[in-house]
Amino acid sequence: MFKLEGDNELLYVDTKQAFTLQYTDLILTEGDCLIDSMGQSFSVTNGSVTGCSEIDNSITNSLTINNVNLIKQTRIFTVEEVTHLIRAHEFSKAELCLTKIHFLNIRDAINSLCIDNKEI
Repeated sequence: MFKLEGDNELLYVDTKQAFTLQYTDLILTEGDCLIDSMGQSFSVTNGSVTGCSEIDNSITNSLTINNVNLIKQTRIFTVEEVTHLIRAHEFSKAELCLTKIHFLNIRDAINSLCIDNKEI
């Protein structure tokens, strides 16, 4: 999922193609990042823009998808942190009772955003 700095909206990304489509529509800033189903965060780079702080600059910790660089960071989100992000995302839409939002793992939390997108 994409976490955009300064915005509670989260963007669900499940495939390389979806990643590319989402990425091309975004204007990224330094605080933006991609969070995978294990909680690992990645900065997203395009030219001079690098998202998220605490970047691990090891070349073995980078991945390129369709000319977009993902750089593994030292930050790993916990299930509680991802749940908090999803609660803030849902609060901004005012459609769910926040106290009912709980997840056993990060994969389930992120997949809940997929359900969100299919209802649109």
